[in-house]
Amino acid sequence: MNNYFKNLSGLIGTKTSHQTFSLFAAQLYGGAIGFFVNMWLAGAMGVVEYGRYSFSLALLSFCAIFFEFGYFTSGAKILAESSGEQRERDLNGILVIIFSGIAIGFTLVILGVSLTVDAVFQDKIGAILGAVWFISFSFMISSFLDLILKGYNNIGLLVAYHLICKSIFVLFILGFTWWRRINPVSVLTAFSISGIMAFIYCLVKIKPAFHNIKGDFKTIQQLTKSFGWNVYSGKIFAVAAYNLDKILLSYFAGAADVGIYMLAFSFANPISIFATSLAGSKFKAFSKRPISGRLLRIHRWTIGLMIVGIMICAYLIVRFYLGPDYHKIIQVLPAIIGAVAFQSAYQPYNAWLTCNGFGKELKIIAFKFTFAGILANIALIYSFGIYGAAVSSLMVMIYAFIMHRQAYRRLRTDNIGLNR
Repeated sequence: MNNYFKNLSGLIGTKTSHQTFSLFAAQLYGGAIGFFVNMWLAGAMGVVEYGRYSFSLALLSFCAIFFEFGYFTSGAKILAESSGEQRERDLNGILVIIFSGIAIGFTLVILGVSLTVDAVFQDKIGAILGAVWFISFSFMISSFLDLILKGYNNIGLLVAYHLICKSIFVLFILGFTWWRRINPVSVLTAFSISGIMAFIYCLVKIKPAFHNIKGDFKTIQQLTKSFGWNVYSGKIFAVAAYNLDKILLSYFAGAADVGIYMLAFSFANPISIFATSLAGSKFKAFSKRPISGRLLRIHRWTIGLMIVGIMICAYLIVRFYLGPDYHKIIQVLPAIIGAVAFQSAYQPYNAWLTCNGFGKELKIIAFKFTFAGILANIALIYSFGIYGAAVSSLMVMIYAFIMHRQAYRRLRTDNIGLNR
């Protein structure tokens, strides 16, 4: 513990610390807003309606995973290696155009899903998706900005995005509560419009330019073929497998358990917020150099301390606010916290591999733990429902952490020639 505070004191005052903790504070604020809103919605809607809302949210997020195609990752890598404001503005311009085209395709897919989903799942959410399909592209915005703004180290604007988005969302929820219009459609509408408004603000600030559209598109297209597609293909399998549990849980157990399952993740999410903040603030600095050992030690100690605090808070909230309808949260929470902790622990390694262009290695890692995740999810969720989903998540994230760490330790020496 003494070493932890010694390492932490040495990091305070650096640019990394300012960026990490400002982004962490913004995402923690967003996480806190999301957490308290979810607690409120769970109580206001009840288990069944909150379950339908959670399933709709999970399905939209699941579909959004597939709509990137490696372009945003490639753009982020080019931005990380570029210099000069005009060059960054030109790259932002072509990336915004690419995003717009993909977003149109995504909304049309959601429209199609809304017309067919009720034939597959017992919990009817087709009308919910049908009411928000035209603004559903908002589910792509966060990942787009996260990659692009980290690419050229504009952490301040990423912080502003999270603050604006969540603040507007809260105002919407307060308004709907006042007018007694809390339902899955109104909440998803608030979520989407909040993201779109914050996105517009970010577009104004980054001032995208459109001077060399054809040339920049060709550059991104070439890198996407050699690098971005490898990362994307691995990512869609990895993230899809990680989110498949919610879809399978709805199919085998019903939307009510999906709501409880996602509430448990709401408790655990602060752990991942710190991890993504740290990895994001160091993304550009990871290029051609190893990860600081001190940084990794701080990262792991912070995860451990957060686990203890989350378990205490979760028990108190479920016991004294949510009540017996949500008692399953306490039962599945240890496994879910473990899953999020291991997922958070490999984020610095993942960011380093991405920044240094090891797309093929990331794809191999993703394929391996995706295959393991699909098998575990199908077997355990079918047999044990929500409990099987929690255990499956934990097993898969432990496996993913081990593979990321092994790849980093091998490649930092073999390809960069630096030892820590």
